Amino acid sequence: MKRSIVKVREMSQQEFYNKRFSKMRDILLQRGLELNLVLSEEELLNFLDSLANEQFDRELAQQLFEQIPATGNPNYPDHKFYALQDFIDTHIKAEYLLLLQADETENELARCTSQIDYLGHQLQAQFATNPAAKSDVNSLQIMIYEVVSDDLEYSAPKGSTYSVLVVFNRYKYETDELALSHKEFFLPFNRDFNLKVTDSQESIKILLRDFKQYSSDPNYKDLKCTLTLDRFEDQQVHDEYYYLYDQNNNLTPFKVHAAIQWKHTETNAQQETLETLLDLQGKLADNKESIEASLKALVRPFAKASGSLKKIPGEGYNVTQSSSLAALVNK
Repeated sequence: MKRSIVKVREMSQQEFYNKRFSKMRDILLQRGLELNLVLSEEELLNFLDSLANEQFDRELAQQLFEQIPATGNPNYPDHKFYALQDFIDTHIKAEYLLLLQADETENELARCTSQIDYLGHQLQAQFATNPAAKSDVNSLQIMIYEVVSDDLEYSAPKGSTYSVLVVFNRYKYETDELALSHKEFFLPFNRDFNLKVTDSQESIKILLRDFKQYSSDPNYKDLKCTLTLDRFEDQQVHDEYYYLYDQNNNLTPFKVHAAIQWKHTETNAQQETLETLLDLQGKLADNKESIEASLKALVRPFAKASGSLKKIPGEGYNVTQSSSLAALVNK
C-alpha cells in the first residue's frame, strides 16, 4: 500500500483524476448509467448502497453532497438533485486529497517515532551512567532585590521593620528583617532563593510583612502578590517590579523588585520533550485510524463493484488534522 501512495504522490491531480474516472465510468456504464444523468439524493444513496451491497456511510455522503451544487425539480420540491458527473468529480477529488494527507501524516508519524526512539536511548544512557539523574528536578531562582513604594509621601511608623516571604510548594522562605534607613520607603533586601520545582501547577506567593503591625494587630494581613509558575515557562530571567495587594485584593503602591527564573535541568527538559512527542504520536495514531476508516468507506462501493476490495486504499494511513472530507474538498 505504501507503494500505491508513492504512485499517487508522483501523479498530478489531473493524472489521478483520469485514471480513477476511467474505472468509475466503466462501472457506471455497466449499470446503464450515463454521466449526464441528474439523480436525487435518495437515488444516489441507493446506487452507492447497491454497489457495495451494504449501506454507504451517510455522514460521509452528506459531506460529499455539501460540496456539490444541488438542483431542484418542481415536481419534487422536497428533494435535492445532483448531476452524476459532479458527484464523480467530487468523489475523486476527495480520494486524491485524502491519499496525499495520508502520505504526509505517515511521514510525520515516522519522524515522530524516530525522535522518540533517539531521545529514549539518550535518557537510558544518562540514567545508566548517572542513576541520580532520574530524580533531577527543575529549579526556581528568585532574587529579591528591594521593596519600594510609588507613594513618595508615605512615611512608615517609627521602628518599623520588614521582611519578604516567598511561599512555594507548601514551604515558606523568608529574608532577614530590615528596618527603613531612608526617609522614602526603600528596603534593599538583596536575598536569593533557589527552590526546587516538583509541581508545575504550583503558584508563587511573595509577601511583605510589617513586623510592627504583625506583632500588635491580630487582624493584620501581609501585602502579597500571587504569580503562576507557567508565567516563567520560557526559562528567561523575568526582572520586574511586582505590585502587592492588600487583603481585599486592592492594588497598593508597594512593589517588590525581583528577578525570577524557572530553570529546567537537561534531563528534565528531555523528559518533557519526550512526553510531548509521545502525546503527538498518540494524536497521529488517532488520525491514522480516522483516515483509514474514511478512505475505506469512500471507495468501498466502487472497489467492491470492480472486484478489488482487497486493494481498498487507506490501510495503514491517516490525516494530520481532520478526516472531514468537507474540509478537504474545499481546498
